[in-house]
Amino acid sequence: MTLITAFEPFDNRPTNQSEEILEKLNQHYSKIVLPVSVREATKALDEINLESYDWIIMLGEANREFVTAEKYAYNELNMRIPDNRNIQIKNTVIIEDGIILKTSLALESILKPEEISVDPGRYLCNYVYYKVLLKNPNTLFIHVPIMESEHTLTKVEEIIYAIEKDSNIR
Repeated sequence: MTLITAFEPFDNRPTNQSEEILEKLNQHYSKIVLPVSVREATKALDEINLESYDWIIMLGEANREFVTAEKYAYNELNMRIPDNRNIQIKNTVIIEDGIILKTSLALESILKPEEISVDPGRYLCNYVYYKVLLKNPNTLFIHVPIMESEHTLTKVEEIIYAIEKDSNIR
């Protein structure tokens, strides 16, 4: 079973492309829209049995030209802007004595090198990715471009399909 997450709009924008993509994905997935709030996102994730999923795909938007998959999550929260509850956390570790976490997925087997990112930022995307990887290594965070594109949905679907169907990706 696969869980797919996305984020609600933030930074005074009316939409979030990750949520738009989530709504268009096949209905056989478990889906959740996370709040753009450290406190509320943590609470929402704590209410989910993350270990019970075969795969967790997390979507977020970024100011990038194309879809990128995040190889690592960092033990750092350094928010460039406040979250939707007007909280801004700077230069803080997520957990004491934490390390850099890496997805268990062999991204190189399904993506071009330029589609693999090693920097998920230090905002909520990195934060939730880190928290979920601690509980389920079969997790991948995908950043989608802020600007809507017909190719974005197709690329996300291709990645999800490859993850679910290809046993060599682990």
